[in-house]
Amino acid sequence: MATVPTPDGEGGAPASRTLTIGVNDFPGNFNPLIESQGIRDYVVWMAQRPLTAFTPDWELTCVLCTELPTVRNGRIQEERLPDGDTGVAVRYTLLPDLRWGDGTPVTTRDVVFTWQVGRHPDIGSNAYDVFARDIRSVEVVDDRTFIVHRRHRSCAAAQLNEMVLLPAHLERKAFESDPATYRINSRYEADVTDPGLWLGPYRLAAVETGKTIQLERNPHWNGRQPYFDRIVVRTLDRSAELERALLAGEVDYVSGEHGFSVHQSSQFERHYGFRFAVFWMQGLGYRHLDVNHDNPILADVRVRRALLLGLDRDTMNERLYYGRNVIADTDTNPLDGIRDPDVRRHAYDPAGAMRLLEEAGWRPGPDGIRVDAAGHPLEVDLWAGKGDRTVDLELQIIQENWRRIGVRMVPRQTVARVLFGEILPQRRFSGLALFSWITAPREIPRSVLHSSQIPSAENGWSGLNYGGYRNPGLDRVLDDLERVCEPEANRALWSRLQHLYADDLPALPIFHMANAYFFPPWLKGVVPTGHQFASSMAVENWYREDVP
Repeated sequence: MATVPTPDGEGGAPASRTLTIGVNDFPGNFNPLIESQGIRDYVVWMAQRPLTAFTPDWELTCVLCTELPTVRNGRIQEERLPDGDTGVAVRYTLLPDLRWGDGTPVTTRDVVFTWQVGRHPDIGSNAYDVFARDIRSVEVVDDRTFIVHRRHRSCAAAQLNEMVLLPAHLERKAFESDPATYRINSRYEADVTDPGLWLGPYRLAAVETGKTIQLERNPHWNGRQPYFDRIVVRTLDRSAELERALLAGEVDYVSGEHGFSVHQSSQFERHYGFRFAVFWMQGLGYRHLDVNHDNPILADVRVRRALLLGLDRDTMNERLYYGRNVIADTDTNPLDGIRDPDVRRHAYDPAGAMRLLEEAGWRPGPDGIRVDAAGHPLEVDLWAGKGDRTVDLELQIIQENWRRIGVRMVPRQTVARVLFGEILPQRRFSGLALFSWITAPREIPRSVLHSSQIPSAENGWSGLNYGGYRNPGLDRVLDDLERVCEPEANRALWSRLQHLYADDLPALPIFHMANAYFFPPWLKGVVPTGHQFASSMAVENWYREDVP
């Protein structure tokens, strides 16, 4: 478990039961089944919980259920399916006296309703693959117990992190009246402060779009009672503004998950670290360049390899991140313990990059930018977020690195809400996109790599394979990873996946990321996790040491 250091001396903050957190982004929506947004989850985990999740020790645990299903406790049983295949029945029991924020009991009706919404093709749910492909039915035993019938054996049959419940008593009407418009007619859009939408220690009390989210205690929460009466999440999407607000005491705490970049954190720590408890953590964040594989230039693996060989990631890491990140060869993080050290490496090699571009038919043009036989320039757009000085510097380095090998990179920047709410999920980027993922431990990257996970209008823009990558061999490995559980065979599949990734480059790996947390000396109980279930999932354990 991560531990947070405490600096010497007394904190100067005034006693308060309100905690103000500074973050660098604002959620595009608050419905936990729509789109994939780290900042949305960071906020929602204070007011909502998944059925299962990973602890700060990276162990799977029941969050809303009484015990994690296993074969030994009889809650996981194989079953023969009508088509002759072997499926799995997994039985869960909800915690007693779970209630929504308006006092309505949480029951298996909410479970079934959530599954129905998540599996509907018109919704564009981030859980669509699990709810529609993997789960064939949800059987209700009683108000608290239900059985999930999975279509196939699974190495992680008990894991159902995607099951973040929706309140059937509030959401059913909007969904059943027109599933195609549910995402805009949901109560999460119409009135996100409706108490009945939330079942965590807090509930959303006020939202000023793009600026602040206020959370208040949920009087119907039956778990450990939180210390703070109110939590304010304040968005300052320009890094200089976030730094100023922290120094001025306008925010108490800058989230490591969605706060300063590594570059800014390092600089800030050098100048002002004595005023805070600073905690650095390596985690499962993966910075990379998503590739639009429908672009004929980028469809050539030689071009993709050349772009990666032509990118000086070591210098970028030293100049912008003070060497704190780990250079990535694939999307598999070394912290997961399944990394194969023998995969293809792509060390900085501009001469090798130029040779590959020559082989691919790109010759030097009169202005130094390469051209094909028809005289078309080697030019690619690169989308990224705006407002973070480090991202601006990353783009400058990439642009200059690629110009040296004859590639013109055209930067395109927009706010994160548009990038992750529209540009990426609707595949509106024609070339590349620079951003970071954060995953759960040993998470199979099916949603971002499998060809069935390419978003489209036909599937309601569900799936996270934004680049449109298609590789039947890799699809088979991803499918097998879910079902081949014998340790040696499973590890061989993970190795095969990494070799395929490093060889074919469905995306261009850059870094495995570090994060820095800046705590006021009086804030205790925050435990960074390093994975997608952020520290905010244990917000009820946070307190201030200087106030009884």
